[in-house]
Amino acid sequence: MTKQQQTTTAPGTVTAATAVTALALLLLSACGTESGAGAGSGGDSRSVSGADTTSLTETLRNTKGTNGVKGTVWDIDSVTVDGKKTTPVDGARMRVDPDGTVRSSPDCNLRTAGEVTVKGDTLDVGDDQGMSTLKLCRDEERPFADAFDKVFSGKLTARVETVPAQSDAKDAKDAKTDAKREAKDTRTDTKRLTLTAPGGDAIVLTLNPPAPLTETSWTVSGVIDSVLEPGDTEGSLPQGTEGKASLTFSKGADGGSGTVEGNDGCNTFRGSAKISEATNKITFGPMRTTRKACAKPQMALEERFAKVLKGEVGYELSHNRLTLLAENGPGVEAHATARK
Repeated sequence: MTKQQQTTTAPGTVTAATAVTALALLLLSACGTESGAGAGSGGDSRSVSGADTTSLTETLRNTKGTNGVKGTVWDIDSVTVDGKKTTPVDGARMRVDPDGTVRSSPDCNLRTAGEVTVKGDTLDVGDDQGMSTLKLCRDEERPFADAFDKVFSGKLTARVETVPAQSDAKDAKDAKTDAKREAKDTRTDTKRLTLTAPGGDAIVLTLNPPAPLTETSWTVSGVIDSVLEPGDTEGSLPQGTEGKASLTFSKGADGGSGTVEGNDGCNTFRGSAKISEATNKITFGPMRTTRKACAKPQMALEERFAKVLKGEVGYELSHNRLTLLAENGPGVEAHATARK
């Protein structure tokens, strides 16, 4: 979504007694329909272990933070209206920020809702659909968007359940393969949120936890503050380097200095990286790199990396996005593509 396509609105007011949630999202979703077994039925066949005891406000806002990130992001599994379940084809999501702003994106547009309040197990969205961008979405996205807009209004009863992690190991064909898969399975329990309207229509969502800074493969998706090549727009990567640069942080033993390794778009590198979550700073040591000669765009990105991964650098995590910004200005943006 470009800056020209975005609209802004003032954050929703948070009442002192109820605390407000914020739902922010940006993902394209398309939809298909099928008959639902019930208003609250979702697409996940995993059993739940019962209602979650955490308050609805804290579950949504996550003010204590997870993996260094506050707020929450939820995958929209389905919307059920009049017994018909509509599911997103391409991963619609909602994000709940801790600042009181409410946004949603059931189609290609980003909606900013009005005031949303939480009291007990009730989430009051109100009747105001709020602001929205005005992109022309695909026809196949409309059924899901229409269903979502119909349900996400007024007072909704919220139910949060814990969904145990499901290991792929049980599908292994033999004990040896089973052991290998189980050793690699690091997934944890997640949460399922069901919002039910008075008439029984419902939205089912699953928590999508934020990626941790360490043990995550971060693919560089943009640069900050300068144009590297004539014709490049501000923030774009040099032409031909998309998807080529990445980095991964690892924790140090016994809380000591960790490491960073990856590819700067031209050469591989590895060096020390001491992470301070208290100050959101990373202190990089000297980098050991290969010395391969590359084309001009790749070399330009390599030069950018050399400036960013040097000394003390600020970092910011926003769910599955990472920003690294050096004190003298240059920086890179990256998104999580895999976890170890």
